Amino acid sequence: MTAASTADFVAWLESTGVDESEVTIVPIQGDAAPLISGQVDAISGLATNQPAALELAGKDPVLLLLSDFGRETMDLTYTVATADLENPEKRSALVRFLAAEIRGWQSVIADTQAAVDTVLGGPGADLDLDPEQQLQQATLTNPYIQPSDDVRVLSMSDALIEETIAALAMDGVSADAEMFDASLVEEAYALIEETE
Repeated sequence: MTAASTADFVAWLESTGVDESEVTIVPIQGDAAPLISGQVDAISGLATNQPAALELAGKDPVLLLLSDFGRETMDLTYTVATADLENPEKRSALVRFLAAEIRGWQSVIADTQAAVDTVLGGPGADLDLDPEQQLQQATLTNPYIQPSDDVRVLSMSDALIEETIAALAMDGVSADAEMFDASLVEEAYALIEETE
């Protein structure tokens, strides 16, 4: 387990009624190798990463998602200074960045194989990436980026914001809805519509 995920894991144990003394937390580098080799019984990781490695190693992973235990959160979010949101030039740059990311994810979801081929033939050409693992990982990622056709890429519903705030509170982090600003994403979609 990485140091960054240890606090979340301990909070999850507490929320499920498992005493931390009942488990041995072993630091790992974030890959599935210790589980594949039998050095550990379970790992904490990303549902889009380690399962792909396990499946390619011939294993049948069982996933216990934090959301299955009432810890529904937004992950890998962007944090922006309020001053940057209020600066028209910087805000415009942020909106353009988000529009590009939205378009990119829409392309990946529409044709995952083509997206993997683009990465492997371009920016990832010299990284010795496993094409099968990259396709599996991208395929596993898609439902988290866009859970259904009626949910837009990078969108934040009021319910998901509330659930994220509740999950943060379980970790002792105080947050409120004012910390979440969906207006940039709305502006990014408006920009996409203007340029199509």
